[in-house]
Amino acid sequence: MKHKAELVAQLLEADRRHRQTKPIPQPLLGLRPNEIGLLYFLSHHLKSAPGGLTVSYISSKLSVTRSAITQLINRLERLGLINRQADSADRRHVRVTLTEKAHGTLKTLQGMLAEQTSGLVEYLGENDTKELIRLLNKISDYYAIIGSHAPETK
Repeated sequence: MKHKAELVAQLLEADRRHRQTKPIPQPLLGLRPNEIGLLYFLSHHLKSAPGGLTVSYISSKLSVTRSAITQLINRLERLGLINRQADSADRRHVRVTLTEKAHGTLKTLQGMLAEQTSGLVEYLGENDTKELIRLLNKISDYYAIIGSHAPETK
């Protein structure tokens, strides 16, 4: 095995290159990456909360300030991708849901991602793709383990 410091440096450089690569042009469909991320988050979490999600809930789950989430929501609402409505149980709270346009946009994005990923699979070939899947899962497992041992922050 190479010297650990050298491997760390090479891994950090490979990670930097990967993060700088923009496989899909940005903004995509007129949306910024953080807006797309919020749409996917809402799509996933609304399955168990069809009445909508509060800004506080979204903020806490994404570890982002409520004001930052509110700014994203304002823009997505102007684009016709989300609806806001007062919570029937507590009028002080607002619930956020996706519009039909948002569902169509997510379907389009999913198709683009599938097409791009298909190209990657062709480029890598079967063996390297399987190895990449194995390594990505192993990385996720590692970060889950160290995350579960991380000290709580106040």
